[in-house]
Amino acid sequence: TAIAKYRTGAYNLAVGLNSILAGLVSITGPCSVVEPWHAFVIGAVGAAVLHASSKLLLKLHVDDPLDAFPIHGCCGAWGGL
Repeated sequence: TAIAKYRTGAYNLAVGLNSILAGLVSITGPCSVVEPWHAFVIGAVGAAVLHASSKLLLKLHVDDPLDAFPIHGCCGAWGGL
């Protein structure tokens, strides 16, 4: 929600919940081989990946109202790296 507040000037609950989900998707793959502080960093970067990929889809005029691809596709790929 801090990123949404910075970008739009208002808090957005949906963006906050999607960011949490993006962090969880990002850490699901490597969860058994990373330390807890690595998991925090991977999840935080996953939230940034969500916002960047969502903004890219808007710029490319791709309609994804639920942000399914940025959350599961892009953040899942980030977690796999």
